[in-house]
Amino acid sequence: MKKLLFLVVLVVIGIGFFVFNKKPALAPAPTFKEKPRVEVITSGVSVVGSDGISRNVLSGDEISVPATLTTDSTGKASIYLPDGSVARLDSSSSLIVDEASYDSKSGTLRVSLVLTLGRVWSKIIDLATPESRWKVETSYAIATVRGTAFGMGTDAKSSWVVGSSHVVGVAPKDPKTKKVLSEKEIALDENKAVYIDSAELSKKVNTFELKKVEPALILNSSDWIEDNKPKDKEIDLLIEKNKGQSQEILREQLIQKVFEKIGPIREEGELREEVQEERVSEQKTDESVEVKKEVEAVKVQEVLRPKVEVKIAPPAKAIIEGPTSLEVVPSQDLSRVLEGAQILFKAIAKFRDGTTKDVTDQAVWNVLGPIGTIKAGAFRAALSDQVSEYGEAPGAVTAVFLSPEKELLGKTPVFKVYANVVDDGVVGP
Repeated sequence: MKKLLFLVVLVVIGIGFFVFNKKPALAPAPTFKEKPRVEVITSGVSVVGSDGISRNVLSGDEISVPATLTTDSTGKASIYLPDGSVARLDSSSSLIVDEASYDSKSGTLRVSLVLTLGRVWSKIIDLATPESRWKVETSYAIATVRGTAFGMGTDAKSSWVVGSSHVVGVAPKDPKTKKVLSEKEIALDENKAVYIDSAELSKKVNTFELKKVEPALILNSSDWIEDNKPKDKEIDLLIEKNKGQSQEILREQLIQKVFEKIGPIREEGELREEVQEERVSEQKTDESVEVKKEVEAVKVQEVLRPKVEVKIAPPAKAIIEGPTSLEVVPSQDLSRVLEGAQILFKAIAKFRDGTTKDVTDQAVWNVLGPIGTIKAGAFRAALSDQVSEYGEAPGAVTAVFLSPEKELLGKTPVFKVYANVVDDGVVGP
């Protein structure tokens, strides 16, 4: 009997030890739903999806590929991939996310970006498999990497690439045929840059050579580079901290950091209205508090201020400041645009006093999406080879005007270009 009692006591003690010393189960690490996620750094970011609908983007949004992200003169955004890599879009920029996929089992990452205007900075963690790729294209250049960081920019007349870490392959593109001149590719080192002038490239495609220069020679300011390098450093430190760990663990750590910054995943459009309403409500509350403070301050001043007779001078004529907005105006309706159509667009700067000015010749023009080309406001509708088989594609026309005070961005609503196909006497869609 004593032996039995002793055994029971031992069992009870053992169970108690196991229960009280058992480590709590760790919560599962957050994961992407295999779609890119967006962090809005500053407001003024919009996206056009495959449905052709333009909408504002909020931090935490997932985007379906293909999609076009556009930032206005104040907007900035980061696009995170499911492996922790990131593309940071600068203000007054437009980026087509043509491909963005990640296979967590094989570690294969495939990203294809088309920069049609502005600047984008890429920080790639590691392209672990031969099938992986990360490429960024403009009208005049293509950059491909296997794990590095670099910056790329473009406008209507030129493209450029700045290397930041490791090596990036850069090749020019024929402005007319859009063919990549792979035989002219160079390996761009850290802290070096290349500049591609479209006019020069067009004149001597066969003899054109990329030349490495110092970034300061092609950039007006180094602020953009200096802003991105510390962000890259944070990622590098985290990678170094997890050195020796598996790629899976490293990915989990990187993604955890992303979730800490931009919160839980929100489906496209989810909670958009609610969030906006909350922000408006907060703004109104803050404004009410500030107004109340100002009123109280005025009351105190009125009590303390001695009464004196003040002669009020007639109001002076208001000084006309620079333009406050830019409107892009087409010469015809955009509801049904066929391939081959030629449309003239005007860039109209609007001033605070209600006056306007035609700045078409001074604006930098660009086309968002594979719908055609534009020069000095003259647009020609043409579907790219990538989308021609679908018979239609959405896009928009943008104009950037640099006034003395600020940079203004104007754009048309999203419209579609249809293939001009003759079939049994029917033209177009």
